[in-house]
Amino acid sequence: MKKTVRWLVSLAVFLLCGLLLFGEISEILRRKVDKYTNMMHVLYHQTGGNGTADVISVGSSHGYWAFQSNCLWGESGITGLNMCSPRQSVASSYYVLREVLKYEKPKVVLLETYYFHNDGKFAEDPNQVHVRKAIDGLYLDEVKHEAIQDFFPDMSFEDQLALYIPLIQYHSRWSELEDYDFNSYYFLRGSTFDFSITELEDPGMPTEPVAISDTNYEYLEKMYDLCSEKGIQLVLYAAPMGSDGDLERYYDDQGLNLTLEPYLREKGIPFLFYQKRNDITFDFSSDFVDARHLNTAGGIKLTTHLGAWLHDQFGLEDHRGDPDYQSYEEDYENYQKLLEEAGQTAAG
Repeated sequence: MKKTVRWLVSLAVFLLCGLLLFGEISEILRRKVDKYTNMMHVLYHQTGGNGTADVISVGSSHGYWAFQSNCLWGESGITGLNMCSPRQSVASSYYVLREVLKYEKPKVVLLETYYFHNDGKFAEDPNQVHVRKAIDGLYLDEVKHEAIQDFFPDMSFEDQLALYIPLIQYHSRWSELEDYDFNSYYFLRGSTFDFSITELEDPGMPTEPVAISDTNYEYLEKMYDLCSEKGIQLVLYAAPMGSDGDLERYYDDQGLNLTLEPYLREKGIPFLFYQKRNDITFDFSSDFVDARHLNTAGGIKLTTHLGAWLHDQFGLEDHRGDPDYQSYEEDYENYQKLLEEAGQTAAG
């Protein structure tokens, strides 16, 4: 009897160690968002899901450039996590948010609007790279299962299995590994970091609204209902963008925001259309990393304004000095060191 118990205990320990090793290898080989941003695993590993984030940001790469989590803390003492990823669709944002709300109890959810230009449930490509960057990092649970079944209902079991278990897709990625696959910048809390500058001309503002797909409205409504059910304020914002010379594309992208304005006003959802605001000015000669995205200096500028707006509108607290939020202060200190290395200051 004792031998049987010892054998069962040994087997359980062996299986547990195997699962932990499998999970660690999977995490190393999984394709990351980029050098700095690591989305869902910031939630799982940096905060431990301790429910201290007042603000959660979801959306595409425009959001992880624009929303600087550490700046929000440094300027206003408001806690935030950035859960954006490249080409994260509105539908993907909905599932990401559902997973986040299992661990966090935010007062405000921010949705960046750029990917309303994508008409479908996700940005399609041959290897599902961008939808994978949104859902690969999710734990294997009911949210991930529902997302996969929703997005790929007709996919074969074998192909679906690689979505459930990313190691199947990335098992041969050993030769591509970079330092950041082992050492993530979790202290940035999902935001990216780059002060590179692309000088642009101000492309102006569109005048014609552009239609938004029923699919995007459907998942926006799902997100609104989810937030309402949990007593969370949903806020949409449009980060500024420039043009790579294709003004027709630029006006189409910005025209979506003209369509969203009256819809959100009717729903009572606040909307910060940053390129239209007269209380903040972005410099097209210094605030953009490329033709479409703010750089970190531009993100600091937007986040400083956003923090003050959130405080004024919703009375979000300044947690600086509160020992329960020490991890945010520690992350901010690491962020300041990174700024110093880049020859920058917290004020950009």
